[in-house]
Amino acid sequence: MASALSSGEPIGRTTYVRLVVVLGLLAAIGPLSTDVYLPAFPDMARELSASHSQIQATLAGSLIGLGVGQLITGPLSDALGRRIPVITGMSAHVVLSIGCAMAADVRLLIALRVLQGLAGTASAITAMAVVRDLFTGERAASLMSRLMLVMGLAPVLAPSVGGFMLRLMSWQGTFVFLAVAGLVLMLAALFFLPETLPAEHRTRLHPSVTAAAYLRLFRDPVVIAMVIGSAAGAGTLFSYISGSSFILQGQYGLSPQVYALVFGGIGLSLVVGGQLNPVLLRRFGLARTEFGATVASVLVAAVMVLLVSTGAGGVVGFVAPLPFAMALVAMHNANLTVITLHRQGRTAGTAAALLGAVRFGVGGVMAPVVGLVTRDSPTPLAVILLATSLVGLTAFMVVRPRLAGYLH
Repeated sequence: MASALSSGEPIGRTTYVRLVVVLGLLAAIGPLSTDVYLPAFPDMARELSASHSQIQATLAGSLIGLGVGQLITGPLSDALGRRIPVITGMSAHVVLSIGCAMAADVRLLIALRVLQGLAGTASAITAMAVVRDLFTGERAASLMSRLMLVMGLAPVLAPSVGGFMLRLMSWQGTFVFLAVAGLVLMLAALFFLPETLPAEHRTRLHPSVTAAAYLRLFRDPVVIAMVIGSAAGAGTLFSYISGSSFILQGQYGLSPQVYALVFGGIGLSLVVGGQLNPVLLRRFGLARTEFGATVASVLVAAVMVLLVSTGAGGVVGFVAPLPFAMALVAMHNANLTVITLHRQGRTAGTAAALLGAVRFGVGGVMAPVVGLVTRDSPTPLAVILLATSLVGLTAFMVVRPRLAGYLH
């Protein structure tokens, strides 16, 4: 069993690198679960005799499960520690992935995806809460950004793996792959994840305690603004994820394999954004870096609207702005999370749960909506990205003066 590790304890380079890898892999299970089967959407629709909207509902179900489940697993991690919830959740994820592979009806598949999302919530909660247990401020933001190096590999590799798996097997094989991945992560948490929340720092597991913790979060205007900003970033990310398959394959005519490569290339920008963020943090500080990222998001989305609405460049005009948008999403995820968790301490898991619930909840709502409005044109997707970017910028500007007091 992994040994305990507490805040303030010196962390060696080997332990730090191992922590980044384990936490990155745990945080990546959500993107892995949503991305690996995207190239199979058209095949699934044909084989299950389902509409495009129903197939996208399997994605929405997973996102909703990931969102709602975090509201429960967050307080559990504050009361039981970081290890027990994630090991239990990954065990359930393995079983449910096998169930998805065996599903022969789209309605059953949607239900199983919701449960699969619920089971996977503890991993993302654990990753964020452990960072807060050990670090604060810019050091926490730097570590969160380093996690993007590992997390970013999920959207880069998952669609490519899924696309080429379709050459060898049916879409069910992608869920077998998820079961194997879940088993690997469960073992990684069991043997390499330290307990970072000592028993004396844990909260009492009671509904009144949980309600009080959430009430404190909602009374903090900075937290509310960061949650809104996180929701905007999630809207950008999951709108692109849910719409990209049908737009690039259905409207622009890309094959599943070429789509997987394009999607993976765009996903690589999440890694780039995650690694650029610490450099900017050292030079400009957390608050100014995030302000610049929110402004850049709006500019990138505006350029995309112009290119797509005029048809300039065809598929290239659609794809070209997306790596910049995704790199900025990676920066938002790291910075907004750290700002939110900065003053939470013992309830870091609950705060992380609120962020995660909003992010995945927004993703679950956006997935079927994007499927409906982008059926004939990619322009609505570009407009949605512009709208979400404007929401994020507005939320940040409202509380920006408050950040100077405790973040540079």
